[in-house]
Amino acid sequence: MGKISRALLVLVLIIFVGLGLNASNQGINQLTMENRESVIGLNLEPETPGMLIMGEKYDLQRDKIISCVSPWWQKGKDIFVRCQEHFSKIWRIFKAVFLS
Repeated sequence: MGKISRALLVLVLIIFVGLGLNASNQGINQLTMENRESVIGLNLEPETPGMLIMGEKYDLQRDKIISCVSPWWQKGKDIFVRCQEHFSKIWRIFKAVFLS
């Protein structure tokens, strides 16, 4: 497996663990009639983006997030275009060899 696949698997695992923790937290809240915050949460409202980790709220600055994500977004688009061109070349070869 490549580095990207491993990173994606770890990210998916972390998301599933977070969802499981939040689900169990909701169950405990219903049984004990308490109102605890989520274990892991993300607020994506444009005016007040933030994260919630272990009940603590952390405010995020939108411009800093955009400046950090923008280069990765561009790199992802470049990789997508290269993959698309690669598959296009493979398809042309396939058509020339097998469908002509």
